[in-house]
Amino acid sequence: MEEIFKDKKPHLLRLLVRPDNTFEISIDHTLVNHGTLLDSFTPAVNPPAEIDDPTDSMPADWDEREKIPDPEASKPEDWDENAPKQIIDESAVKPSDWLDDEPDMIPDPEAVKPDDWDIEMDGDWEAPLIDNPVCTSVSGCDLEHAID
Repeated sequence: MEEIFKDKKPHLLRLLVRPDNTFEISIDHTLVNHGTLLDSFTPAVNPPAEIDDPTDSMPADWDEREKIPDPEASKPEDWDENAPKQIIDESAVKPSDWLDDEPDMIPDPEAVKPDDWDIEMDGDWEAPLIDNPVCTSVSGCDLEHAID
């Protein structure tokens, strides 16, 4: 390989690196080296993401449970098991212009099914949902989101 630097002639040096981390080095169309970036270099060009430590071990008292109950944990003295999970706001009032029967989202009337839509592969086509334009001029729509 030293000859190419001593003969004072032009030479074609080529490095080919493939997506699978293999490479080839050629000089004047003659293969001079090949291998993988992971195995053929020390240290490796792309080192492994995780390096195994043969000396590591779990402590003898290691607990594999996902959740470990705290024996010292306790609920506050005023804790009530029978209390509701959510407290209803008695003072909340539904606005007079609320539209119970109008959905807050509707299928986009301008949406068009794509030409390449395949019912067998893609399923039934449904237009994307948009905000209901009727609901923009009032306090809100949809009985599900209303305050009774």
